[in-house]
This record gives sequence, C-alpha cells and structure tokens, in this order.
Amino acid sequence: LGLTTKVVVVTSVTEAGYLLPYEAVLADEEGSYYYVLNDGAARLRRVGNAIQVPRGWLLNEEKMSDTVVILEPEKVAYDGAVVTEVTP
Repeated sequence: LGLTTKVVVVTSVTEAGYLLPYEAVLADEEGSYYYVLNDGAARLRRVGNAIQVPRGWLLNEEKMSDTVVILEPEKVAYDGAVVTEVTP
C-alpha cells in the first residue's frame, strides 16, 4: 500500500525554463524542494538555482522535460515512499 496523490506532467515551458507551481514546493532547513514520481516512488529534488516568479519557481534544468511532479508534497512521508498517480 502507498500514498495516493495528485500529479502533473510538467508542460509549462517558457524560453527561460520550466515553471514549477508553488503548491508542489516545500521547504526545510536545507532549502526548497519538491517530489517527482519515479517508477512508482516519490523522489525528492531540490529547487536549487531557480528564479522565483509570481506563479512558482522557474527552473532551467533540462531534466524537467516529461517529469511528473507531485502536487501534494505534504502527503509524502519520505524520499522513496510508494505513490499511486492520480491526475487532477
């Protein structure tokens, strides 16, 4: 058994990079982070060198292409937790 959470394939792309919505981002003592869905598990990624914009974080990483981002990161208990995808 695992967590069921809303996810979205990153499709918001601008000339400057990929838009990661605020609802997908949490913060801890090491900085801002988000989770992606990878082979049925939630994997933590750090926001890193990104630009904060009105609708979220603008990431310029090529690895975001076709990435499935978890929109309810507060439900993820830990990096590697089993997750079932539910598209909003």
